[in-house]
Amino acid sequence: MSIYTDSKTGKFRPGNPGKPKGTINLLSVMKRKLEEIPAGEKVSNAELMINQMIKKAIKGNDFATQKLILNYLIGMPRQVIENVNEKVPDHELSEADKNDLQKALDELVKDKAEEMLREQGKLSEVNLGIETSKIRFKP
Repeated sequence: MSIYTDSKTGKFRPGNPGKPKGTINLLSVMKRKLEEIPAGEKVSNAELMINQMIKKAIKGNDFATQKLILNYLIGMPRQVIENVNEKVPDHELSEADKNDLQKALDELVKDKAEEMLREQGKLSEVNLGIETSKIRFKP
């Protein structure tokens, strides 16, 4: 291994991106090329490219290029997301969901009541599966 990698895992050590300093990516190279002004021209490569796109869109009747230019200028149209479940609004629950929630709430109340009575030493018997009102207390 080297000083740049961990000998146990073989991974790069923290703070080391794994590439030599001064390395540039493709995007940086493309930006530099677009900023250059070619010999004999008065405008940059980027301006030349944009001018060619506009000529192609207008004179060539190229719909794809026209669409591309408009999307960059105006932006893409917003997408509308439809509610596929029109029967049940977001703020209302179905009867099955209400029943499930009520059962869960009843269980939670029963468990909490049982826990509190046990802590107080007042619980002698609990009939599980029966309503919480059927809890029996020590005299």
